[in-house]
Amino acid sequence: MRDPEPDTKITKAGSKLSAPPKVARERDPEGQTTVPAKRRRLQFTLGLIIMVLSLCAGLATYLVLTGLTPIVPTQQVVVTTLLINAVLVVACWG
Repeated sequence: MRDPEPDTKITKAGSKLSAPPKVARERDPEGQTTVPAKRRRLQFTLGLIIMVLSLCAGLATYLVLTGLTPIVPTQQVVVTTLLINAVLVVACWG
């Protein structure tokens, strides 16, 4: 089991260095530190928005490329939709 309060001094090469300031973090039942609740909520919200946008962009790309919309799939339209999809894929990955 972990020590609930870590030492405030770190010994390195015979000298004493002060530890960085403590950040208030939540602890799970096993005593492990977790990500703060506000940051978790922000990550979840951003992830949800990116995923919904990705699904909408994918559906729009499919509809345009199959000719099911009044938008003609010219080269500029195809490149634009592929770039939008690529940006959203990178956002999902990162």
